[in-house]
Parts: sequence; structure tokens; C-alpha cells
Amino acid sequence: MNRFLRAAVILLVPLFVVATAPLGNAQATDTPDDLTTLRSEVRQLRVELDALRAATRSAWTHDAREAEVRAIVDAALADADTRAAYQGLGLFGGYDGKNFHLAGEGFDLKLSGQLQFRYVHNTDDNGSGDSEHADGFELRRAKVQFAGHIADPKITYVVRLASSRNSGDTSLEEARVGYTFDNGVQLFVGKMKLPFLRQELLSSSRQLAVDRSLGTEFFTLNFAEQVKMVVPIGDNWRVALAYSDGGVSESSGALTDPAELAVAPGGERVLDG
Repeated sequence: MNRFLRAAVILLVPLFVVATAPLGNAQATDTPDDLTTLRSEVRQLRVELDALRAATRSAWTHDAREAEVRAIVDAALADADTRAAYQGLGLFGGYDGKNFHLAGEGFDLKLSGQLQFRYVHNTDDNGSGDSEHADGFELRRAKVQFAGHIADPKITYVVRLASSRNSGDTSLEEARVGYTFDNGVQLFVGKMKLPFLRQELLSSSRQLAVDRSLGTEFFTLNFAEQVKMVVPIGDNWRVALAYSDGGVSESSGALTDPAELAVAPGGERVLDG
């Protein structure tokens, strides 16, 4: 900018002297049209010089602007360093349309959740003609789940935390590790649902109705600490066998289980599709 300013001044001064100095020779040789043109050019140069000075004093050379640009550059360099560090670890993450996930070489972590809030109104007619009413709000389900694989896609895990609808306390609902063999057989260990009723085995986040049926709630075996094997037979059949602490054990100590031995078999067949 300073070079352009000096050049403009060098050009402007001689033109200004020639246009304004009352020299006899100039008056004798220059015509009025030439002087008018020269004065117009001088005025134009003045305008350009003022604009050049304003640009020289613009924000790009101002101290505050310089500090702002420096801060932007420092932030960009810091972000580049962070990305370079993660690139060395081979990490990547994002949202795949269903879950938030973080993955790298040899592992995958998917984070998901479930929230179900509802209003309940019950009316009880005791036969006397008088009805009793009860209603209120309820946080039916609030869950956070971590799932993925470790070291090898064949080694999977699920850890899910759930909040109690009555007390609000958070507890471990499910925690299991599984391995899938080359022939499709799966082996699971940990706390999970026993292979008994299909409606119970289907996640509450995938139910077609607001909740499971009363029959399922009455007969279900629910969660238990167990070892379970799932064997596919052809394309349509799948059988399972679980060895557990009992159908109502939930989370319990090894020496305080309600049953010494419990076996739960199950089977499924795809009718179509």
C-alpha cells in the first residue's frame, strides 16, 4: 500500500504544478482545452489518492484487526493439530442416522437412548355405582445404551442403564458380551433376557403397541444372569438354550440366587420374508 501511495504522490505533484503554475510559456503553448483536461486529471488523481489513503488506514492494517486475524490463525492451527493427533490414532465418529458412534481400528462404540413419557388415567368401577379415578404422569422408560465390538467384529458387547419409573434410581438393566462363530452360532454371557417369550425378547423401543400385553407381563421370565447359546438352523429356524440363576434373579450375588440350576430353551421360525 505504501508503495502505491508514494507512486501516486510522485505522479500527482508534477501534474498539479503544471496545471496551476501561472507560467508564461505554459499560457502561450497550452490551449484552454488542454488545461481543462489536465485539471480534471488532477482532480481524479486526488480522489484516487484519498481512496488510497483510506485503504491504507483500513481494518487490515489496524491493530485490532491484526489481533483478530492472529487469533483466527492460532485457532486454525490448534484445530489442525488436534485432527492430526486423532488421525494418528485412526479414530472417526459421527451420526449414522440411528446412533452416534465412535470407531477406530479394532473397536466400535455406538451410543443410543430411549425415552418414553406418558399420562395414565384409570377408572375403577367397584360395582356399587361409584367409580374411583386415578391419574398422573410417568416417565415409563429412560435408558442409555452403549454397544459395539472390541478387537474383532465377532466380539460384541451391550451395556444399558435404565431409570426406575417409581424411584428414578438408575441401575444396570443389561450387560452382555457375545461371540459369533464362523458357522453363525452365537455365545453370550452376562445379564440379559431369557429366551422364552418373543414379545419380551423384542425391545420396548420396537414394540408396535404402547406396551407389552398383560399375558406377556404375567408369564415372562425377563432378565437373568446367564450363559446363552443361539444356534441358527437353515435360513428360517433359530434355537436357543440358556443356563441361568433363575427366571426372577435379575442382579444377584452368586451365593444368593433363588435357584441352583435353571435352564430355559427357546426357538423361533420365520414364516415369511
